[in-house]
Amino acid sequence: MSGRKELDLPAQVLSDDGATEILRIWKNPDNLTITLKTTWSDPGAWGLVLADLARHVANAYESEGVQSAKSAERQIRAALLAELESPTSDVDPMIMQ
Repeated sequence: MSGRKELDLPAQVLSDDGATEILRIWKNPDNLTITLKTTWSDPGAWGLVLADLARHVANAYESEGVQSAKSAERQIRAALLAELESPTSDVDPMIMQ
């Protein structure tokens, strides 16, 4: 196995005893592996998480000079809606922690 594969923990997480990891995603050439904690009683809360995640990803593309955050967010939104309407692959059961 070559090198470290996980991301660094953010400093604010290390200093916050109340912080809890709720989602981890691993990508390989064939699929994604996801572990999660449902955390909230209302599944709709995940909509907020997904929206925040989309904005973080869009901002990352902008900070890397790939494209504007607005453009990246439009692409993410279009792909998300298309995938929800017509999945391109089956979803394997995730690992619940």
